[in-house]
Amino acid sequence: MHPDSVVCAVGDEESLELVRAVHGTWHLLPECSGWNKILFSLADEVLRRTAAEKRAREAEITNLTQKRFGILGKSLLEARPGMVNALTTLLGNADLILLSGEPLPDNCRENVRTIHNMALRLNEIVQRLSSIENEMELSERKSHLETPEMRMAGTPKT
Repeated sequence: MHPDSVVCAVGDEESLELVRAVHGTWHLLPECSGWNKILFSLADEVLRRTAAEKRAREAEITNLTQKRFGILGKSLLEARPGMVNALTTLLGNADLILLSGEPLPDNCRENVRTIHNMALRLNEIVQRLSSIENEMELSERKSHLETPEMRMAGTPKT
């Protein structure tokens, strides 16, 4: 039997005691008038609880995933000043070498151009990350300024 399975048993008190001794997790219902209505109510509650537990597990998994992304994002934000400084240094030095009048072997000049171009690409990535951070911050401020009534008014009615 699957560990998430739910079993309900109906019977007289003596039989139910024997079942309870062997299967402590089963839902037991003493036989009485209207037991079938009670059984359906119990089954409905079990189904609701099972669905709620599944949603809770999924929410926990989503929460853990979001937490990991949050940690990654925070790490990138904390590393950004260092990345900007390193990229500025790379670009500045590459520019100085390329603009200097000193002769360089062709393969060296090409390597410096490659370093310069890659530093520009990395700089674009850092700028995009900064842009995303600014958009998220703006969105967060906007949502904090809205009242619950404003949010409800913007929600389409079904």
